[in-house]
Amino acid sequence: FGCRACAEHFENMAQEGLEQVGTLPSAVLWLWFRHNQVNNRISGDLSEDPLFPKIQWPSPETCPACHTVNEKREHKWSKDEVLSFLLSH
Repeated sequence: FGCRACAEHFENMAQEGLEQVGTLPSAVLWLWFRHNQVNNRISGDLSEDPLFPKIQWPSPETCPACHTVNEKREHKWSKDEVLSFLLSH
């Protein structure tokens, strides 16, 4: 990391939930989930690069099957589809 605060934040975050990572699929999903957490946390910061917006990834345009909406119209991730998408890209 180019930023010490970012490195420290990742180190702290990496301690959360690593005991659940025991397989390649669980590692991929763990890293994807954490990536989206960071994007959510820093979205809109003054330091955000407009060429790389901090969105939840993959976007509905990039992977429509990764996204579902439940009966309450709430967004849900299809983790099986996300995993398939991530492993193929």
